[in-house]
Amino acid sequence: MINTLSNFSLHLFFYSQKFFFFPLIISIFLFGCGSSGSSNNSEILSSGIGSMSTGNAYPNSISGNPSYYVLVSDDLILGARLIGVKNITDAYKISRETSVCEGFTDLGRGVYSLNNCSDKPSRIIAVGGFIDLNGNGKFDSDEPTQFSSLEVDTTVLMDENFTITPINTLAAADYTINRGTLAAKLGFANRVEAYRATEGNQAMNRLVNAVLSAANNSGFNMHVFCADLAARIVDSNSIGIAALQEAIHNLIQAPESQIAYGDAKLQSFWNDSRVQAVINGTDVMSAMLAKKIPNGRLRISGLVTTYPTGSNIVNGAAVSVYVNGSKIGEGASNKYGQYSIEVNELAIPKDAILSLKAETEKLTLTSSVATNTLLRKRVNGQISANQIEVLVLSNYTTMIDAYIKSPIKAPCEVDQYYRIQTKECLPLENPTWGFQGFIIPSENIYPLIECSQSALQNLINSVPKEGGRIVMPSCTINTINGIKIPDNIILEGMGIGKTILSNTVTTTSPGSAVNLLGENIIIKNFTLNGNGTTLNGIDNYVAKGNSLIEFIEAKNFKRDQGSAISYLTKNTLENSRVTVRYNKTSNALHGIDAKVWTLAKMLIYSNESFENANYGLDLSTNDSIEVAGNYLHNNEVAGAKSPAANNIIFHTNDINLNGSASIGAGLVYMSTNPTATIIVKNNDISNNLGPAYACWNAKFNRLILINNNVKDSNDSNGYNITGSGADSIEVTGDHGKIWSNGAIVYH
Repeated sequence: MINTLSNFSLHLFFYSQKFFFFPLIISIFLFGCGSSGSSNNSEILSSGIGSMSTGNAYPNSISGNPSYYVLVSDDLILGARLIGVKNITDAYKISRETSVCEGFTDLGRGVYSLNNCSDKPSRIIAVGGFIDLNGNGKFDSDEPTQFSSLEVDTTVLMDENFTITPINTLAAADYTINRGTLAAKLGFANRVEAYRATEGNQAMNRLVNAVLSAANNSGFNMHVFCADLAARIVDSNSIGIAALQEAIHNLIQAPESQIAYGDAKLQSFWNDSRVQAVINGTDVMSAMLAKKIPNGRLRISGLVTTYPTGSNIVNGAAVSVYVNGSKIGEGASNKYGQYSIEVNELAIPKDAILSLKAETEKLTLTSSVATNTLLRKRVNGQISANQIEVLVLSNYTTMIDAYIKSPIKAPCEVDQYYRIQTKECLPLENPTWGFQGFIIPSENIYPLIECSQSALQNLINSVPKEGGRIVMPSCTINTINGIKIPDNIILEGMGIGKTILSNTVTTTSPGSAVNLLGENIIIKNFTLNGNGTTLNGIDNYVAKGNSLIEFIEAKNFKRDQGSAISYLTKNTLENSRVTVRYNKTSNALHGIDAKVWTLAKMLIYSNESFENANYGLDLSTNDSIEVAGNYLHNNEVAGAKSPAANNIIFHTNDINLNGSASIGAGLVYMSTNPTATIIVKNNDISNNLGPAYACWNAKFNRLILINNNVKDSNDSNGYNITGSGADSIEVTGDHGKIWSNGAIVYH
């Protein structure tokens, strides 16, 4: 640590005279060597934004030594929040970013430590803070807010201590960018001069910071914008400030920018006084200061538009802000559709719902967001007066808002099933066999803005490891190679026929429109269309367990080999629970297919499965299953095929009009399990082309048949138990004619 800090000390020495860093360098030596904190150290730190402070979402005490030191500069940024992230590829080959450091410590005067990092961060992000214009290490009332987050890509640097600047932020957005060319275009002789904190690059950093702040406040996707701007600087024909100005002009005028950002956001950006200061060569810091957020205030700004990307702006709308139903601020949208409302920061508590409403004579738009979501956006820290949120009000946000407030609900209680044909709510016999739920932070709600496969997958991949809820709008999302769902994800749409995932091309295993790759997953409220070319709809080919699939319409998959909903895996956790309910499956080989060799428990209830080329339900699972309240009809071979499972209860289902002229039955049992007990009761297995109940080449221990309606099937035998069948058969109620090789006991 001594050698590391010595290098950092030399690095900071360039700033020592202007920004008084030399005393701080001494204090870092003491802290880095494990000092418990001398009085000199406390005095120096207290002269900055405050005493040593830890990010609120992290532990209050820091054990061990910091892993990395970070300077956030030009100018010095005081009171920021830091996080170190690394891009990893998980077991499912999904790339995602995860935090690799326990927390951060603000050491004062623009220097921070990232603490107890498990690995070197690939990116370090600084959010919020104040710009220390005079370099005295303290926040003064005439110094502006740091609006845009800043970051550095550490993968291209050999340092163990890092500098985050606006220029580094541009370079970090796209790892393919030629950083040497970018430095040269910005007027620097070499990369070191461009990407280190020096007095020589301060002027350019101020310009870039002003541009980034304007983009952030206009609601741009900052990763997209920074990569876009950096590429245009590299491609420009100019050097220095002229290259930056040319890049801004080209970005505004490019047709593709209309798609990437939207008209209203581009207008907002171009007309921002900070951008105009850069274009006109006036004082950018004065423009930054004019946007300053007063101490103790929170500014909520955004756009009023009828389109989520910011087109079709709405000016003159009255905009109100509410917390838990009480109005805390109001304003109006200007000619660019922008609104800006300042409220007391103490009026925004944690664990609350912040709502916005924009109204004109003909239009009302709403949006709601958990205040913890705002906090999480700010790198796990408290929301405070030096921060801003950009919230768009649109037809899309209104729709999502209404959906979240009025979600699609099950027709029965959690321990009941719905018998589709009789419209009854009846008790499940084994409710604990099904999905057991999981916990994710309530604020982790992520609406899908763009209806495309790439946008949806990127949004899923961006969800933190503790999980989140993806909400898709009413639209059609065209996919060609399937959506991949990792652990701890809820994927939901606006309802069957409203949100549609339309998949084409993929025909080979796993070859599914939606692939469940982990545990703790909920899939609900949308239509899946395989267009006749997709193997499966929802596929648990490598699932680990504990999942819920409900209110899904899955149709038009490969009729010679695919299933609308498929659980085909040997990897499921032994203690997992799975529930499949309230779904409609049709036009596949099987409607619902479950061949899960190690699955512990499963509930399949209240599904309609019809017009499949083979079975409505194809179950080959070897453990406890309850199948209830399903309506299985017009399937070409049988309503259901069930295994000789250790413990299966098949009750109160309606299985009608299944089978074809050559082969068919209502309910078919296959496979061998000498210890299995099978209960079939209270089912309507009538009017099938073939026997109501058939055992084809099956062998199991005990079969219990209770009060099933097996009349009017096109077979002289109501129960046709051929082959070895069951060793013991117990029959209760009106059973029709029984053909079996086993011993039959009538009750």
